[in-house]
Amino acid sequence: MRNSTSSPNRFVPVIMLTAHSEQRYVTTARDLGITEFLAKPFNAKALYSRLVSVITRPRHFVNTGTYFGPDRRRRQTPFDGPDRREDQKSKARGNT
Repeated sequence: MRNSTSSPNRFVPVIMLTAHSEQRYVTTARDLGITEFLAKPFNAKALYSRLVSVITRPRHFVNTGTYFGPDRRRRQTPFDGPDRREDQKSKARGNT
């Protein structure tokens, strides 16, 4: 559905409901482009929470050679410090 050129909407949110909550299933689902994951048994409050999440906090989509779907990084933490790469270059040159 995400990779098909005939898909009517590759950006549609997908909430996966499953009884299989083992890490390998969660990782596989994430890598296939699901938006949210909900393991059974679940209640109405948990489902409502996922629905609100996909509506009010839509995730950016990523398109690479091997993946198309929501950005898999959950936390979008702002970085207020100096450029880490620049710091590493300076340290490599001996400019600490």
